[in-house]
Amino acid sequence: MGYTKEDFNHVFFDERFEVPIRWDGKDFYKTLSDLFEFYKSTFNDLFYISDLDSLYLKISGICDGILDAIKEYLNGNSSSAFQIFNEKVYGKLENSTLNIYKGYPYDSALDYKKEDKSRIGKLYRVRKVLDNKIYAKEEIFHTPFNLRNKVATNRYSIAGYPSLYLSTSIDLCLEELDYSRNPGRYIAARFAINGSEKPIKILELGIKPSDFRRDVNKVAKETARYKRQSLLKDVELIDSTTIENYFLWYPLIAACSFIRINKNDPFSIEYVIPQLLMQSIKCNSMNRIIGIRYFSCSSILASDMGFNYVFPTLYSGREEMFCSELKRAFPLTEPLYLNEYIDVRYLETALNNKKVDFIV
Repeated sequence: MGYTKEDFNHVFFDERFEVPIRWDGKDFYKTLSDLFEFYKSTFNDLFYISDLDSLYLKISGICDGILDAIKEYLNGNSSSAFQIFNEKVYGKLENSTLNIYKGYPYDSALDYKKEDKSRIGKLYRVRKVLDNKIYAKEEIFHTPFNLRNKVATNRYSIAGYPSLYLSTSIDLCLEELDYSRNPGRYIAARFAINGSEKPIKILELGIKPSDFRRDVNKVAKETARYKRQSLLKDVELIDSTTIENYFLWYPLIAACSFIRINKNDPFSIEYVIPQLLMQSIKCNSMNRIIGIRYFSCSSILASDMGFNYVFPTLYSGREEMFCSELKRAFPLTEPLYLNEYIDVRYLETALNNKKVDFIV
């Protein structure tokens, strides 16, 4: 059956399906279970069972797999949780991807026209610093392996495991860092992508149900500072295959997109499924670099400000500070101080005019 935009709107008519999801923090399993039941019943009510039989069974299986993985994890069976997720969720979705972006070859440090051929575009990273010294590129890359004890749990990575998180704008980086409530010194760098040595693939996880209903050009123009909509132009949102695949992927996108209740808590139930997803990607990637593109879940506002990207590190066991694969994949600028510029726009312009180079 070929699904249309009208079919999509019939299913995702209710605001309860919108992401990211802010919840009450009481019972994550029940909250997600209720959402899945509403999703399945809505889908079931709007189509003839003969038409949706195969797709509906796949959706039900994915929802059940996510819930079973959470149940096992909360019972202390993390290994079993991963096996369930890898088999019943990721194993059912990896051949029905929404989109996979590929990093284009990096040719010249200042060759912006060739860089811009990549759908990914320019990426940035910001970190807070305590000193007022000159910082090298290495100090804004992923946390060194010998300092993994400093790595806290993140949405797509567990505590003690360094990953490279990047964003499409400095504004989004600052929103993620809760900059307005955490004044201080911040450094920022621009990253390019070198896809010539080993292909870089990025899995799409950043599409919201509302994106299928928006006039992308109009929204992008009205919210020029918030770049997420303009970056969605390459996704065929009205294509029947994309719509069918989104029906399948929505339960996982929703499960990965809960706003964290309290960032000071040592454990985050909201991160369980995203972390299992990253583990599945790593285990099935055969040492290839595969990242995830997703919208921010730090707030509703942040979710429309652009995209975040996460790239897992590959540890060789040798005495090295950084992932050798990521070092070859991401040339970057020397970092600049945010505090030295009167506006973020000036800082972005300065970074866009700086040369990118590889960490030695």
